[in-house]
Amino acid sequence: MSLLAIWSFALLLFIPCYAVPFLLLAFLRRWYLLIPGGAASMALVVWAFGDISKADTPGVMLALPMISLIAFGSLAGFLAAALVLAGRRFSWRWARPAIVLPAVFVALPLAALASNGMHRMREQARLAPPPAACLTSLHPVILGDLPLALPLAPGLTVHQGRGDQPRYDLGINADARSFCDVTDAAPVTITSLTMRLMRIDAIYQVHSSPFCATPKAYGWWHDLCRRDWKDLSSDYPSEITFYAVGQFDVGRRLGFSEGGLARLQARHVPFTDLPGGIRRYGDGHGGSDGLGFTFYARRDSPTYLATCESRRPKDELVCRVIDHLTPRIGINYVFRTPSSAFAERSAIVDKQARAMLDSLKR
Repeated sequence: MSLLAIWSFALLLFIPCYAVPFLLLAFLRRWYLLIPGGAASMALVVWAFGDISKADTPGVMLALPMISLIAFGSLAGFLAAALVLAGRRFSWRWARPAIVLPAVFVALPLAALASNGMHRMREQARLAPPPAACLTSLHPVILGDLPLALPLAPGLTVHQGRGDQPRYDLGINADARSFCDVTDAAPVTITSLTMRLMRIDAIYQVHSSPFCATPKAYGWWHDLCRRDWKDLSSDYPSEITFYAVGQFDVGRRLGFSEGGLARLQARHVPFTDLPGGIRRYGDGHGGSDGLGFTFYARRDSPTYLATCESRRPKDELVCRVIDHLTPRIGINYVFRTPSSAFAERSAIVDKQARAMLDSLKR
């Protein structure tokens, strides 16, 4: 459709939908007629808008703009008539119908178009990608006592407080630009870093992101930027959070509090020692706490605790692990494993989880 055809159609839509309700109200010269008339027209518009918006037909795309124009025309007509009546009451020389009606008829749509244009410009500026230097640079932060250099990768989220804010989702352009600004002068202290590697393309459009455009040296790059979601095998966690111990509210933000192993031991939950230095609390079928979870601890890490839930097929577990990498840095991640291979699988994933943090060290 040509531009001329589009403007012709818009004009044909504008004249009856905007001009007619404007003229019906603009020439009312009594308040007792104007107020009920304006209220009735807006009530009719609200009813029609609600009724049409619930419909699921192609005609909705045409009906909603028409109703919006009718509402706008009614508002403009009411405003024009009100100015004329107020001008008579207060002897405003400029408030004559010959001046007010054309002025309001033209000015209100122009003001709406200008407001919409400014909103679009602000929205485009907000959604604009960060500068090239920001996209390609590594951004210095400090987690606990560990200096890190973070790329602008989709799926990475940074927190600076105990709770949700300040928060920077590096896959969102506005957040990425803000993050570049705060790290531009000097390294900033963060309280947590979350990395999501699985099935995030629908959220962040990772395939079109500059970070995924060319291969990177990070071992987890393939999992983040993968194009074949049929092959979901991976030795990396699907989601992982590194956090500053005592500075980030793990329980509120992740729903997974520390000290879980001590609580199991205090409740004298029965356990079984498995090969590979693994201790399982419960029978391995989600019956250890009455809530469908089984817990695993590791002999080589006194702070390690995996909370696992059985999924179909029955042998598969979905586990969330909490542990301390150092006295000041904690780790929380999710992975899947067959219950019969927990010892081997958990060791492999744990090694890769730690390697993810190592890859970001400065």
